[in-house]
Amino acid sequence: MDPQSVARQALQDGQRLKEYTQGKMIAWNGKVCNGLQDLKRDTESRFQMILQANQHLQTNMARHVPEHEAERSLYFQLRRERDAELYAAWMAYFAWQEASCQGRTAWFSDPVAEQKEHWRRRMEGLEKSVLSMRLALFRFLSRLTLEERKTVLYNR
Repeated sequence: MDPQSVARQALQDGQRLKEYTQGKMIAWNGKVCNGLQDLKRDTESRFQMILQANQHLQTNMARHVPEHEAERSLYFQLRRERDAELYAAWMAYFAWQEASCQGRTAWFSDPVAEQKEHWRRRMEGLEKSVLSMRLALFRFLSRLTLEERKTVLYNR
């Protein structure tokens, strides 16, 4: 477990997360008009479940390994930021699809193209957030004993 291999793996994970999410979104492009609001509600509900699971995990880790609170807090802060980036990407996608489904137009701009560009920028931010989160987890785990690492990693 060295920082370089953790960073390489984090970059690969960030790329895979972006590619998977982007692939789903592109596959649904133009096909979600009828169920867009239901899909948006379902997505928001799932993000609430992710938030609750992360809070439970943070509480559980703090109970099992109370030391190194600063590193643990940093990891969960970055994890929340990563989840917020992913949520923002989905909301930008829904805004793009809504503009596209409604056929929005304007005299001096293209609302659909603007929403798509906003979505593209959100997807770029998503990939970068995984690296910092993974390195924070590495820093936290590197401060623990082998037994503490096992406790933290197997309680997930």
